[in-house]
Amino acid sequence: MKSFSEKMIDVKGSCDYGWAAERIALRRWREEDADALFALASDPIVGEMAKFPPHGDRAESLRVIREIFSQPETYAVVSGTDGTLLGCINVFSGVKGESVYAAETVKIGYWLGKPFWGNGYMAEAVKMLCGRCFNSGDFKCCRVIGYTNVDNIGSRRVMEKAGFRISAITGNVCYYCLPARQAAALPEKPLSH
Repeated sequence: MKSFSEKMIDVKGSCDYGWAAERIALRRWREEDADALFALASDPIVGEMAKFPPHGDRAESLRVIREIFSQPETYAVVSGTDGTLLGCINVFSGVKGESVYAAETVKIGYWLGKPFWGNGYMAEAVKMLCGRCFNSGDFKCCRVIGYTNVDNIGSRRVMEKAGFRISAITGNVCYYCLPARQAAALPEKPLSH
């Protein structure tokens, strides 16, 4: 498996330090992303797959950036070559009041704009963020879990390509788990802030 390297990336004229591979990078969200976010998140199919209502206007996208995407460990997934916004990825504890950094189990969530489906971008992003969780020293987690609708074949494929294994299927929900011991091929260096 090809490893990812940490390098300085220049995304739309502003230097960010972060994980970057040849095709994608993870970086913090910015208010200037509101137009691009609206273009992707207003698609009802994306919202349906990711379980959020489609954004109604740019103002709503800006509010989401300020109030939701400003949370710790929530990143814009962007093109590694030109900075085009592709989607979003985050990890969170899932326990109210518990810091993502103190949790033994963290949950991963992500979505990708429809024009970018089927290209392997999100599987790369999931590998990067899971590598951060297990290898940066910032987290205490020993597993990352995720879940999706059993009919969301694309999301299921993302998790499987990133090394997750099915842990349960309940009704129409498929649960996945990536224990730290299965993450040996993930990036070794932390995402810089």
